[in-house]
Amino acid sequence: MQRYFKVQLTERIAINSATQGAKIYVDGDFVGSDSVNVKLKRNRDHAVAVKKDGFQTERRNITSDLQAGWLIVGILFGGIIIDVATGALFRLSPDNISVDLEPEQKK
Repeated sequence: MQRYFKVQLTERIAINSATQGAKIYVDGDFVGSDSVNVKLKRNRDHAVAVKKDGFQTERRNITSDLQAGWLIVGILFGGIIIDVATGALFRLSPDNISVDLEPEQKK
């Protein structure tokens, strides 16, 4: 059966830091500084860390959630197994993250 819907296996997520020079990591990999748009797989959760020397590290999670509408379409058109395996049935949340790092406390 031919597919009638364009399936997105990845999703773009905006990650922004108000702290100049902050480094942004996704799943432990450096992806850029200050503000980035990253393309992430939809079929799994992701961990975000924003770091800068002299500031507290800010950690956020991006979760993969099942889209009920795609589940129904998959059942009706027979693509449910492929959609689960590829991640097409999922959506990432939140779709953007903004942080402002706090200075580390002096000891």
